[in-house]
Amino acid sequence: MGCSVHLPSVRNTFRTPRLGSLPSVLGLATASILCLCAGALYAVAHEGLPRLAFAGAGFFGYLFFFAHALRELALPKVLVEGRPAPDGEVVRTEPDRNPVLTVAA
Repeated sequence: MGCSVHLPSVRNTFRTPRLGSLPSVLGLATASILCLCAGALYAVAHEGLPRLAFAGAGFFGYLFFFAHALRELALPKVLVEGRPAPDGEVVRTEPDRNPVLTVAA
């Protein structure tokens, strides 16, 4: 009982998985956690502007390494090309070339 649903405004793109991706992901995730913890510890040890600088640098390092870790994963990307109407109805701007089944999300 398979049902094929075609949403014209959503397109899936897939990345091919890389060899050795798991050690890279774990290393980058560990580096992100270490940056966050180190920034927090240095921020607690200082006062004034250095506290803010260390906290900001730690959080920036966390975001940087965690974003790179997520890029290493072979997750499917979903690109949304249009916005639905306020009532949830999908508005088509161009005719559908492959009409399989259109469903309003």
